[in-house]
Amino acid sequence: MTSFPNALSPLRIGQVTIPNRIVRTAHVTMLGMDAKSGVSERLIAYHEARARGGVGLTILEICSGHPSSPAPLMAINPGLVEGYRQLVERIRPHGMRLFQQLWHGGHHAKPLDGSAPWSASDIPSPRLGIAARPMTRSMITEAIDSYVLGAGAARKGGIDGVEVHAAHGYLIQQFLSPITNRRTDDYGGPLENRMRLLLEVLAAVREEVGAGFPVGMEAARIAALRGHEVILCEADKDLGGKLRLARKAPFRAAIGDVAAWLESKLFRLGVQIDLSTYCDSIPLNPVISARVRGGKHESLANDRTWKPLGQVAGPGRRSA
Repeated sequence: MTSFPNALSPLRIGQVTIPNRIVRTAHVTMLGMDAKSGVSERLIAYHEARARGGVGLTILEICSGHPSSPAPLMAINPGLVEGYRQLVERIRPHGMRLFQQLWHGGHHAKPLDGSAPWSASDIPSPRLGIAARPMTRSMITEAIDSYVLGAGAARKGGIDGVEVHAAHGYLIQQFLSPITNRRTDDYGGPLENRMRLLLEVLAAVREEVGAGFPVGMEAARIAALRGHEVILCEADKDLGGKLRLARKAPFRAAIGDVAAWLESKLFRLGVQIDLSTYCDSIPLNPVISARVRGGKHESLANDRTWKPLGQVAGPGRRSA
């Protein structure tokens, strides 16, 4: 592994230590469909084999918390938590960590009751060809609660973290994109409104699982890769946060390579980095704006009635 000297070294995400950098991203297996819980012996054996092979982190296939979006794993299934516990019991001796991807398909998913799919607007899914049902405020609340339900089930079942799926054309991205979001209320129109669902989901999930429990998000990387403007605000004078502190430990200097690699990716993608800046408001144009204080990410959604305040201001601005 001389070409990748850090591949087998551990990495800490929140309170969770990943034994190495070998990560299996979420992918649908459908191996659990023969069990009421969704977690069958076949699914457990599948992940156990990868754990024995030395994988550090596996992100489990999509989990939905609402009947409007059926998935291989359903948080509304009362047996899911026990299924998770059986999976964790088999995986834990091998050291592999488990994250759960939380998902709602939006207009790509056909509800269990056969009704029209849910989405931001009535734009039909190219896959189903069915006009979607524009979500009301109460439906939006249900959708947010479904992510919370999934996160809570994962935590109770011993899963180490969750990933909010906010890309690939599913529900959250249907709200983010003006192509699929034709709303005229607080969830449509200007970008800050189209971001509202995503921010409310993240805030609600974080409230459910508490501090230290890893909550990842796919949207920022995808947004930057697709050419959207992304702004990162860092209160410190340098990026890296706790990674810079951790590298000072004996024989742990390579940990700093993670921060260097991430920073190079940000610059390569054209992400604007504002150093020594407290992001107390969201700018008008960028698609994603994050703030970091003392190495901790803080959600811009303080509550479910979050509203944008205006332009970011502060010293230390540095553009890619």
